[in-house]
Amino acid sequence: MEKDNTNVEVIIQHISPNKGQNYSLRICGNNTVEYNGSSNVKTLGKHISKVTPEELQSIIFQFENYYFFSFKDSYEPSNQSKTQYQQQTIVSIRLGQKFKKITYVEDGNFAPPAVKYLVKTIEKITKVDQLSGTSN
Repeated sequence: MEKDNTNVEVIIQHISPNKGQNYSLRICGNNTVEYNGSSNVKTLGKHISKVTPEELQSIIFQFENYYFFSFKDSYEPSNQSKTQYQQQTIVSIRLGQKFKKITYVEDGNFAPPAVKYLVKTIEKITKVDQLSGTSN
């Protein structure tokens, strides 16, 4: 039996105050993927695509498989002034009434590898990695 995905939303933002990549990804329960590249990416601007229902289920499974809701909300250096110069990633998911948002600094070992891997996996499934130029 297929799950009801009408109340699903995933948002991933990459924010860099310097010369890093700035782009966002939003996935909705109707399988819509919205990419918006604002600077230092392969593809600039807003692009809309779709994932299959199976791909959306896979994305939801990834969050559940990595126990996303059990992680801390923030993985940043204790000296907050440093974060204004570093690449940050914000990832959030809404599954029905459940909501979780995690902010982490890309550089260093602040975020658990599972969270970073989750973001890369989702970007690969949605093909946003090709738009941003991060696919390797």
